[in-house]
Amino acid sequence: MTLSGSVVHPIDENRIDVTGANFVFYAGGAIPHVDTVLLSPSATFFLKEKIARGSEAVRMTRDDADITGVDWVFYYAYRPDQKKVSIARHTRVVFHAPLPDFLK
Repeated sequence: MTLSGSVVHPIDENRIDVTGANFVFYAGGAIPHVDTVLLSPSATFFLKEKIARGSEAVRMTRDDADITGVDWVFYYAYRPDQKKVSIARHTRVVFHAPLPDFLK
């Protein structure tokens, strides 16, 4: 995982406030690749809890989906199957993968 931003302000050993937040999460074994990119104008990142959150807009991009919204919490872990995003308002999801039998 990498965390960058236009302004990164460490609050304490557990909390980092970021303006222009850009989180990049990697997956893979021998050849790592970008798994998830999360962008937001501002975010608070909690290292011990493995949570990032913000009250402004967020965009989460993966190969299989693009998710946008406002007022969000991103729960992450080091295993790809443990990531989860909760978006409270104005949520929009676009799937880039087939959804067979989705409406059955």
